[in-house]
Amino acid sequence: ERVHHEPANEWVMAAGFGAAGGKASNAGKKKGSKAASAKSEDDRKCSCGSGEVYGKCCKPYHKAEAYPDNLDALVRARYTAFIKKEEAFIHSTTDRKFLTDINKSLIRSSMNELRFEGLKVLEILDDVPDEVLCTYRMWYSHPGKKEVYTVSEQAMFRQVDGKWVYVKPLGTSHESFRVGDTAVENTDPVLKARDVANKLSADSMYMESVNSQT
Repeated sequence: ERVHHEPANEWVMAAGFGAAGGKASNAGKKKGSKAASAKSEDDRKCSCGSGEVYGKCCKPYHKAEAYPDNLDALVRARYTAFIKKEEAFIHSTTDRKFLTDINKSLIRSSMNELRFEGLKVLEILDDVPDEVLCTYRMWYSHPGKKEVYTVSEQAMFRQVDGKWVYVKPLGTSHESFRVGDTAVENTDPVLKARDVANKLSADSMYMESVNSQT
């Protein structure tokens, strides 16, 4: 298992993801009327990567005007919900057993503290009726920082009352990939070297912590 040098709670979204248009920061934007701003957001390409504008893509799901009728749409809508800070949608599409107070807090932290850089849905396995395993990869960064991090995750989804919901993560990897890369293994020597350096740094910090407690 890879050790990531960033705090583990920075990856909580567990399903739903997008393109560079989905930045969370509002720095440098000019002030205008709320109506004009809302219209502008609705007419922009949706961050889920569908190619459709947000107002006709994920927004109806976020505003409870519709519910995703397939898993791919749900995963993408959950991703854009983190960008748009639509907590209610994330809660309504998550299994109640996973939606603990701690996870609610981590979800909110992810929305407020991360910039989401991209999403790729890699694989959907539906061998079991009403239960699906989905593997996806997303990229994120920290506001004001250039370095982009990768999270690849396999998660379980289940149909509850005819609606797909996120149940739990089954496996997570922090191996670095270029944004948009869907390969099974990273072959980029620069990213490989960065992963090694990050692991050594994390291991060193862990040993220092252990030694300070002995």
